[in-house]
Amino acid sequence: TQFKDIPKEYFCNNSTITDDCTQVLCICVHLLNFDLGDIVEIVLVSFTKTLVHPMHMHGHNFRVVTMQSFGHDLTVKEVKDMDKKGQIHRRTSRAPFKDTIPVHDQAVTILRFRANNPGFWIFHCHIEFHTELGMAVILQAGKPDEMAKTPIGFPTCGSWKPHLEPKTNSLTKEQDTVSENSHGHMQTLSLIFGTAGVLCIILLLLFVVFYRRHVGHESLLLKRVAGVNGVRYESLM
Repeated sequence: TQFKDIPKEYFCNNSTITDDCTQVLCICVHLLNFDLGDIVEIVLVSFTKTLVHPMHMHGHNFRVVTMQSFGHDLTVKEVKDMDKKGQIHRRTSRAPFKDTIPVHDQAVTILRFRANNPGFWIFHCHIEFHTELGMAVILQAGKPDEMAKTPIGFPTCGSWKPHLEPKTNSLTKEQDTVSENSHGHMQTLSLIFGTAGVLCIILLLLFVVFYRRHVGHESLLLKRVAGVNGVRYESLM
């Protein structure tokens, strides 16, 4: 919403950068712009054996027309030469429709999409520290005056201030009533649980008394039978 406020020197692309960004740190926002409705083809080259990069595009879906591995290190020049010779194959019929694609190592991945959603959209690796290191680009679809208008009163950088309620230690009458009701409920629950606990203890004592009497009779019977058969059983009680 504040594109006009950003200094133009903050943006860059291959035509404006003279340094080799693989050797030195290039600090800028990589911006590629397209006319609204353009068919855009993006060629992703993974030069060497490395990680698989999950590349994600905001604002558009794309067709995956090529995923071709070569099994050896690549250069951009080599890929361009192979493409001119027809050695990079494109699938133009029933190509998968995606917004995220894994870019494999030592491979070429080619995407196509129609830039029909006006705005500034980031296309980036979803390994976050790769994005921070620069594996990202802003795709500008259309001119700023073709994009959605900023709503009136929409906050800008530095203009928004949160609305803070004044702090107070006093409780309203309604809050006092809620507090009293909560206290009464807690007392009722305490009484219920206390009564239930006492009943459980009484039942447990009755069970123990009954159990001791019952097992005692069985123990005597076992001893008597054991004496007849000449087998000794020890009473559990």
